[in-house]
Amino acid sequence: MRKLHELRRKKANLAAGMKTLAQKAADLPEGEELSKEDSDRFDELESQIADLGKRIDLCERAQEAEGDNAEPADPQDPEDPEDPEDPEDPEDREEAEKALARLRRKGAGAGRAAPTPKPKFEKGVVFAGIAKMMAKGGGNAHLAALEAKSVYGENHPVTKALNTGSGPGGGFIVPPDYVAEIIELLRAQTVVRAAGPRGLPMPRGTMTLPRQSQAATAGYGAELASIPVSEQRLDQIVASYKKLTALVPVSNDLMRYSDPAVDAFVRDDIVQVMARREDLAFIRGDGLNDSPRGFKSFCLASSIISASSDVSLATVNSALTGAITRLRMANITVQKPCWIMNPRSEMFLYSLLNAYGQYVYRDEMNDGKILGIPYKTTTQIPTNLTISSVTGCSEIYLVEMTQALLLDSMSMELSVSREASYQDLDGNTVSTFQQDQTLVRAISEHDFQMRHDEAIAMVQGVTWQPS
Repeated sequence: MRKLHELRRKKANLAAGMKTLAQKAADLPEGEELSKEDSDRFDELESQIADLGKRIDLCERAQEAEGDNAEPADPQDPEDPEDPEDPEDPEDREEAEKALARLRRKGAGAGRAAPTPKPKFEKGVVFAGIAKMMAKGGGNAHLAALEAKSVYGENHPVTKALNTGSGPGGGFIVPPDYVAEIIELLRAQTVVRAAGPRGLPMPRGTMTLPRQSQAATAGYGAELASIPVSEQRLDQIVASYKKLTALVPVSNDLMRYSDPAVDAFVRDDIVQVMARREDLAFIRGDGLNDSPRGFKSFCLASSIISASSDVSLATVNSALTGAITRLRMANITVQKPCWIMNPRSEMFLYSLLNAYGQYVYRDEMNDGKILGIPYKTTTQIPTNLTISSVTGCSEIYLVEMTQALLLDSMSMELSVSREASYQDLDGNTVSTFQQDQTLVRAISEHDFQMRHDEAIAMVQGVTWQPS
């Protein structure tokens, strides 16, 4: 009888044969099909793999039950089975099943053995595994599923996900459960998502939200006087998805390994690229070129405070309290406010001293707040702006996050290429083939809106920087 590892090796060889036939079918000219001989061979290989899977599963269950039993086996005891082997014929299969039953009785008394707990995976690694298998399958979802079955096993989440289908142009539509994991990871790495806007699913790609633009009025009058008529006015927010495309070059050396640490590395690369671009759009986006509008675009002119070029404790405090006043005077219910600024502004406030040599904001900032309001920092807010001929300026935003709406379509498409070229940060064209890289393209869809524009105040012309 063959040992368990021999069965696994045989199954991997059969899977390689299936992959070769599938690749042959993919390379055929349009309209042509595999020969009947090749088609029958593919079906035969698939049947053999299914049969091997059942036999491997039986051996693994016996091996697991033996391990859970935790009783030393007596070499002279014929009742103790040896290492699990392939139940190749009916007699061997019956013998293996009897051995498994004996082990269950020993380990669980009169009851059945405890079920194997479902393995837990770090968030996002299944998404990264899908990207890697798509790369190994040359961008073909079917070939990627065969690769995943060989690398991860038939019951692994990556394999199951890849068996759900493919998207347009040979890409792969990531199942919503794994998209939600990526969104959760984005929340930890992006300033705007982490600040806690209202999240709404937008599965159809568009959504219309009514809002009240003018309230009805009430008043006092004499006993017989006519009551003035008033009515509230409504308008609406029309949200439509904006397509975010992230291009991430990954070394093919990483693609060749199935280690979870490598999967996490690929995942982090994709998430970080998307996070940086999202923050830029949600904070300073102008809504042009099919991109979302951000805080700066929504902010009303009456809610903009110009920081004084004469930097002192008094002018700094005036700018910050002025932003808070703008929100309160607009009758915005302040429930979850948040400052968003560049780290340069943060370090200035952290080191600001009063006339007595005491730090003004440091103790509070150690708790993550400024004037009692939580703050976050990002380098996506620039420090090289020019305001009224003053250079080296930055911005500070104060936003009531319950008024911010982040609408996710919960859709993400993955595509890969080993032949495409891309431009690096310096504008140089890089060939993935020449650099032995795989280019992973992730496309997600979302929109960003504000329920009331008055919920944003901005301090512009900020030249504060630590000495």
